[in-house]
Amino acid sequence: MDTAQRGMGLDWPTSLELIRRSLDAARDMPGALVASGCGTDHLALDAGDDASTTSIRAYEEQMAAIEALGGRLIVMASRALARVAHRPGRLRARLRPHPDAGRSSR
Repeated sequence: MDTAQRGMGLDWPTSLELIRRSLDAARDMPGALVASGCGTDHLALDAGDDASTTSIRAYEEQMAAIEALGGRLIVMASRALARVAHRPGRLRARLRPHPDAGRSSR
């Protein structure tokens, strides 16, 4: 639900609160699974910023906040990263898969 509202007036702190409430409510529902969107929507990049480094840190910040609540992640597209995507391979050296990538937590 939070991912559908992002960019439409719901900021990151409010989204995080919605994520927290959704996860809390789901704990009372046997078998419920909640996945929450993380991205870079809270960035306000200046023209001189290194969008790749700043975006990676922004993703990590939102991922950590959601995981601290016990949530699962949906990684959303980043407008900041799209701005640097015209340079193939620029991010390849910076991005490394998480050691648990592809493994189910069940």
